[in-house]
Amino acid sequence: VKFRSDPCVKCIDAILARIKDATHRSLQELVVLGSVGNTLSLEPTVIADTVDDKDWDMAFYALTRDGLCGLVVDIDMGFLEAGAPIMSGTGFGEKEKQGFEYYLSLGLNLFSTFLYMANYFVAGPTSAVYIETLGGNKALAGLVIGCTPWAAMVSTILYSAWTTHTFKRPLLFSGFCLCIGNLLYGLALHFKSIELVLIGRIGVGLGGPRVINRRYIADVSSIEQRTAISAAFVTLSAAGTAVGPGLAAICQSVDFTIETSRGTFIFNGLTAPGYIMFVVWFLFSILVALTFKEPERIGLNELKGKADSVATSRESSLHEDSGALGEEQPLLAQSSPTEYENNEEHNKVIVTEKSSCSPFAMFCAKNFTVPVWICIILLFVDKLTMEAIMSSVAVVAGHSYDWSVAEIGSLGVLMGILVIPLSIAIGAVSRMYEDRVILTVLLSISVCGIFLLIDVPELFGEHPDDHDWKYSVLCVGPHKYIYGCLIGFCGLQCLESIIMSMLSKVVPHSLAKGFCNSGLINTETGTFGRAIGDIAVTLAGLATLDKMLNTLMIPLAGILLFCLIIVRCFYYALAV
Repeated sequence: VKFRSDPCVKCIDAILARIKDATHRSLQELVVLGSVGNTLSLEPTVIADTVDDKDWDMAFYALTRDGLCGLVVDIDMGFLEAGAPIMSGTGFGEKEKQGFEYYLSLGLNLFSTFLYMANYFVAGPTSAVYIETLGGNKALAGLVIGCTPWAAMVSTILYSAWTTHTFKRPLLFSGFCLCIGNLLYGLALHFKSIELVLIGRIGVGLGGPRVINRRYIADVSSIEQRTAISAAFVTLSAAGTAVGPGLAAICQSVDFTIETSRGTFIFNGLTAPGYIMFVVWFLFSILVALTFKEPERIGLNELKGKADSVATSRESSLHEDSGALGEEQPLLAQSSPTEYENNEEHNKVIVTEKSSCSPFAMFCAKNFTVPVWICIILLFVDKLTMEAIMSSVAVVAGHSYDWSVAEIGSLGVLMGILVIPLSIAIGAVSRMYEDRVILTVLLSISVCGIFLLIDVPELFGEHPDDHDWKYSVLCVGPHKYIYGCLIGFCGLQCLESIIMSMLSKVVPHSLAKGFCNSGLINTETGTFGRAIGDIAVTLAGLATLDKMLNTLMIPLAGILLFCLIIVRCFYYALAV
């Protein structure tokens, strides 16, 4: 079968005849245009009640879709009768052949996020001891960790613009910054300088490749592969979260010095993580320089083909609607005032989509919808709370329970390891339940974990007696602290993947294809949340070390409860 202009017109006429009610229109939006705007009518139960079996002709819809896009040249009708999807042509819907170089580059990209998360959390268990060894207040441990996300917020903008043209050079520059930052972090003890510790952590933040990783997945992976690759991204991030504190704990057994003409260089539990990560990033950068190949942006091509399909179908539908109104009266004379206003709004949307491709699209908050704002708020609070839990462990556990660095690192490893199977389970459950349902459950679990970290007797200035069971239940002892951290952190970490998925679904198409895409929004919001969380830990530690846990957790519990109320109030807006 060959598609030409006349057959395409006949295809348009045929599919418009099929679309008789809202359910059929939703099927058109889903199969022909790739849109899921009318979520309720696409529910399986609704479709089963309203659509006859004879209307489930998916081959017809697929044939029409490819005909409208001009993608199909030759079609095997037997192939169509089998109901298989059409994959001819060179546009959207095409299945690309990926070779070894594609998977090698993808593997390097994903491995960089594992290394960065390990590098980010490796300083957590030893930050308080490192600052105290250099003569500072151990309450500044939050500031040591907080330097990294603040620097990452700046570099994210650079990488987002840079990755529009290339991926290899940003990855190499990221590796260079991480090498310098870790080297300075390790040398800080030799020069007895707290400032050098902070500069080193700033260098780690400037080298943060998270936005590069997300942009690579969005632009390079096909629609069929994107879910699996995104799951691998989250799993490797969780693995890095576990490996970082574990490496810090293992390095406590390292203790030797090297004498040189420039002085004595110390390798111990404080400096070894910096030196080790310097070597690892140096080797990784060499590997990227030798083996990384610029990939073909399959995902971006699919997005372009989908946008062209939508534009073609809109234009065809407008022509058909104008012909159906008759030739005796003008089109506007047949339209009601409400319909005319809707057309004006539709035109405004089109103008907005065209204008949002400017270089200043990052300043596009005016185009955010209510669901986008809700996702941004939830992601910010999620990252803030997670960072407050992780960054405060070294200070709270060390001061209140006299934990060693190895014990603090072991808790971080346990939290990171538990997240991996839970993330896999959430990915499986997400196929059976809507994102908003899982979001509500995980948010409720996280609230319960944070409430376990609130010491009730301390609020009233009472000193508990170990033999009084009432106090032993209400107080936050070592065991209750571990349970609260595990429940709260794991719930929030799993919640992050749901929020990321929801944000990518509700972000406007005009923003998704531009500079201000969901990857940039996600990275900037999450990084800002981490930075504020580290500041909160620092301020709480400077205010009081004895009541630091309550000073942190009571406001966070209130914020999470507020987020839960927001989700319930806008529950129907989050139907994606």
